[in-house]
Amino acid sequence: MSRLSCSIFVYLGHIERPYLTKIPGGWEGVNNWWLNPWTTYDSYWYLTIATSGYETHTTAFFPLYPAILKFFGHDFLSMAIGGVIFSHLAFLVALILIFKLTEKEHGRDIAHITIWVICFFPSAAFWGAVYTESLFLALLAGTFLAVRNKRWILCSMLAAAAALTRNPGVLLAVALYLEIRKDQPTLKAQVAKWYVPFAPLFAFGLVQVYYWRKFGSPFSGLVSQEAFHRKLMWPWQPLINDFLAIFQIGQNPGYYIFTIMPLLITVLALIFVFYGYRKIPLSYVVLIGGITLMNLVYARTLTPSTISGIRYMGALFPFSQLLAIIIYKMHRFHLVSPLIVSLLIFMFFAYSYNFGFKGVF
Repeated sequence: MSRLSCSIFVYLGHIERPYLTKIPGGWEGVNNWWLNPWTTYDSYWYLTIATSGYETHTTAFFPLYPAILKFFGHDFLSMAIGGVIFSHLAFLVALILIFKLTEKEHGRDIAHITIWVICFFPSAAFWGAVYTESLFLALLAGTFLAVRNKRWILCSMLAAAAALTRNPGVLLAVALYLEIRKDQPTLKAQVAKWYVPFAPLFAFGLVQVYYWRKFGSPFSGLVSQEAFHRKLMWPWQPLINDFLAIFQIGQNPGYYIFTIMPLLITVLALIFVFYGYRKIPLSYVVLIGGITLMNLVYARTLTPSTISGIRYMGALFPFSQLLAIIIYKMHRFHLVSPLIVSLLIFMFFAYSYNFGFKGVF
């Protein structure tokens, strides 16, 4: 139901604005009407890396997903078809793993609501696009399900793969160390599992060394973010910028909707950092807080500055778990849960339409 309803609104937006010309940091998508909305913006860079390798400005993107795209052909269209199919399959695997993990941690009721939250999250359109969201979600869920089942070698392999997919490898290493420290009370036992947090750290470092050797700078992956309108800021600056932007007069309604939505998700993520340590493992809180801080410190210079918060929190199942816990606990109050669910559904439809419309991302 979520994929069907998401696709309907994506294509409604796509009908209104079928193609875009090339712009800095973005692209119009592959030249196929049905595939086009699923291949815009960052998708172009993954497809480019898969076909012609890295350039200085593409070091912001990690190598595992482009490497997978190569298996589907040598041209953009073939890889786009394969990428859309692969992303949907990875999303299905992610849902199965997250349900098993959440059921183990919080029970079956919370597991069902968590799956619902993820399926109808505002950024759900990315689950079927040529993006890393679905793959990262599946690898992250698999990593922590392996932790809960004490399958440490499998955990380290999945964590390394996750660190080759997206940039929070260092945070993932910290999170896994916290899991080991909780599971192994003695220092000797913790040292014996050194390879678990080391795996994502090594994978992250390996990617940075490759960029360094190829482009001559150890900070290539960081500097390349400037090509996508990002720069270093104080963490509160993007929040203030977006808050003030809400009160600008004369903008169209979409401007206010898509400024408020990421700001709301980002503020909620910060609240969850303080609320979540009592409800979920500390390792999950580190991931939510760390990734939110990364997005705020190296933020988008265009409005909305917090736009990436929706994508990144969507791909973090602990965020959805906490939201599911709140929905479950608030059902005793007649209006609170329906209001939360209604807001989430509205954001889901609005963001899906904007995804197809190829608005601000």
